[in-house]
Amino acid sequence: MKSIMEYIAGSYIFIMNVIAGSLFIIDKQRARKKGRRIPEKTLFLCAFLGGSPSILLLMHVIRHKTRKKKFSTGIPVLLVFQVLIITAAVVTTVV
Repeated sequence: MKSIMEYIAGSYIFIMNVIAGSLFIIDKQRARKKGRRIPEKTLFLCAFLGGSPSILLLMHVIRHKTRKKKFSTGIPVLLVFQVLIITAAVVTTVV
């Protein structure tokens, strides 16, 4: 049976991915229309706070920021780092 913390963590990750993905799509739309863009710092902050899976997926699906080195290498590295932290947390909780 899942604990309340597992539900909270799962909900948090889901919400952060929805927010990060939404901001990424909005930035792509604004880029096409030459509108006011979402700062890269904001996109990276959302990725750092748990939205890296959606940003990485959308980078390839909508082909946005794929030529930017800091995104094409930074987001995957960040995602791997987050997976390692989550894995370590789960392993230490189980043991």
